[in-house]
Amino acid sequence: MNGAEQHTGTQGQDHGQDGGGAAWRYRLDEGTDPAGRVPVHAVQGSWPPGPDAAYRPHPRHGRPLADPVPADAPPPGLPPLGAGRRPAGRALLAWLEDARGPRLCRVAGSSGSGRTHLLTWLAAACPPDHPRPGRRVHALLDVEGLTVRSAATRLADLLGLTAGSPADLLEALQDGTPRTVVVTDLDRAGGPGLPGTPERVAAELLAPLLSVPWLLLVVEAAHGPAADLLTAAAPGGAVLDLDQPQWTDPAQYAAWCARLTGHQIDPAAAHPSPGLAQLAARTPGAVLDPARTPVERATALADTWWTALPEAERGALTALSTADGPLSTELWATLPGAGGEQVVKSAADLLPPPPMADRWRLRPDEVAHRVAADRPPVDHGAMMWEVAGGIPVRADGGPDLAGSDPERLALLLRHASAADPATPMLDELDLLLHAEPATVTAAFQRAEDAGAPVTALAEAWRLAAPTGTRWPAPPTAPPSCTPGSPAATTSPPRTAPTSPPPAGTPSGTAPPPAPA
Repeated sequence: MNGAEQHTGTQGQDHGQDGGGAAWRYRLDEGTDPAGRVPVHAVQGSWPPGPDAAYRPHPRHGRPLADPVPADAPPPGLPPLGAGRRPAGRALLAWLEDARGPRLCRVAGSSGSGRTHLLTWLAAACPPDHPRPGRRVHALLDVEGLTVRSAATRLADLLGLTAGSPADLLEALQDGTPRTVVVTDLDRAGGPGLPGTPERVAAELLAPLLSVPWLLLVVEAAHGPAADLLTAAAPGGAVLDLDQPQWTDPAQYAAWCARLTGHQIDPAAAHPSPGLAQLAARTPGAVLDPARTPVERATALADTWWTALPEAERGALTALSTADGPLSTELWATLPGAGGEQVVKSAADLLPPPPMADRWRLRPDEVAHRVAADRPPVDHGAMMWEVAGGIPVRADGGPDLAGSDPERLALLLRHASAADPATPMLDELDLLLHAEPATVTAAFQRAEDAGAPVTALAEAWRLAAPTGTRWPAPPTAPPSCTPGSPAATTSPPRTAPTSPPPAGTPSGTAPPPAPA
């Protein structure tokens, strides 16, 4: 990993890394490197964002944190790390414990290079209560599908803090508590429906976080615009590029490849990418050219893989490609053209296993591009009706949203939002309360970006700031909704139909109101 630029602090130096107008500024002790890891006791005080912000003396200045670890404490064991990735794991652990290292480490690499797996391992190896303070990860934040606001809210929740926006989170982090945050899937933030969200998360959330002297960030981000914004905020940050061969032990990688089920592969031709090896083991007649880049090899392999697939499994994988996000096999099997449970199981066996159990999408990215190239554009309006058809029905004939799977409701809302960013479904409180909150937040963001007026329900949702996969105990109405107002109504949504639209209804329009 590359090293950090060195700077020399001066007595009373005002310092703030380039986090835009949201960054805090700090006054550091003489000799402190502002680009490195600043001890809490070396921070004299700070200024919040804004030209008229008042200086705040830091209560922990001059009071070093006690080290609770005995000098002779044995190092705890580490969880296993396969695919020859021990060099990468050791490098991350060394970066964590390097008191002179930079505060940012970016994990780069092509799709399928194992970035998410490596960072998930790091979080497991370094729990918040690890006996070594230098080996503690306090939050593992997956930002796939999240907006700036929902990412800030989710991170605050993981850290045991309360925040509804990046500014709130920055304020809460001024307590001087050293923390390490691991961020995965930055390049998938917002999902396909919100292009540009990775850059917004980098600029509006992560760059300001890099201004906090006692906070360490490990971020998964491939080379690109979002990564460039992080580099601008922390020019001396470390970079661990998993496409570089030195981070994958060849012998251990070959042994790992030999244990893969399926077709025999040449480890030297797939090295150093685990995803490439997993896809090659699922592809008859795969031939890889080790002289080409991992992306070039994956593109060629995806074409061979797709050509060899049986027709039924092609249909199932094409159905998965329309989802705009990861799905469980249960929901995947109900999609149009998926072919049912058995075909989906067979199709799932033809994909590299997902980082999270039973959360399937086409991986690596070159596979997704190849499948999408063979299908027509997605008719999101028609898909909305198809997904809605799987919602259970109450005894009175209305949709049973409380009894429906939040994942299905989220998929319904994604298709509705893609067909019409200002979809009337965003006015249906009962639907929003039972769908996955991150998807609801993204749909409101999409409507706002499209120029739709911010509704009372959208503002109420922002104030409620839900963070999990669903509300723990759905309230009657989010904060600021007046009972009896349209936003507080809990009647069944008109826009969660259980039957296809009548003939002549455009597929991209909202369904008609249900009879009173």
